[in-house]
Amino acid sequence: MSALPWHAQALASLAGRRERMPHALLVTGRPGIGKALFARELARSLLCESPRDGLACGACSSCGWFDQGNHPDFRQVLPEAAEEVDDDAPADGAKDGKRSVVIRIGQIRALADLVSLSTHRAGFRVVVIRPAEALQPAAANALLKTLEEPPPSTAIVLVSDRPARLLATIRSRCQVVALRVPPRAEALAWL
Repeated sequence: MSALPWHAQALASLAGRRERMPHALLVTGRPGIGKALFARELARSLLCESPRDGLACGACSSCGWFDQGNHPDFRQVLPEAAEEVDDDAPADGAKDGKRSVVIRIGQIRALADLVSLSTHRAGFRVVVIRPAEALQPAAANALLKTLEEPPPSTAIVLVSDRPARLLATIRSRCQVVALRVPPRAEALAWL
């Protein structure tokens, strides 16, 4: 799925700067306007091996891997409760079938291990963390270490409805991408 029409300009602007991409982005905006879709499409565009005007071509092997959900240089970090798992089996680390609604330090430490390795195809590595305000304090501090010493060719995209709930030190290390609510006529035309 491609970006929503009201995000196309912001996406093209960011993706077109792939050679000067900030190491950390904070995608903000009102709930329900497609921030997660925007972050995924940005990741897809950064990982694309044959971008067209900075955006994903949809035809290269990297786009194919991404569309199938198994690109080796893409990770998405969600609370356990938001991850898709088999309903009959508890999620890893979940006791009695209860799943965490926060992002735990172990998830962020696993990212630190990932970003310390070289990329699979000598291109970008993209990590999407959403919702960023779900980071436990220890997880936020662990992420801060990665943001302070950004690995090369890595883009960390935090998605948040409530960026004020993030540590000020995390917000200060991210370039903010504020997405707008679509104009009524544009949203109705899309629907």
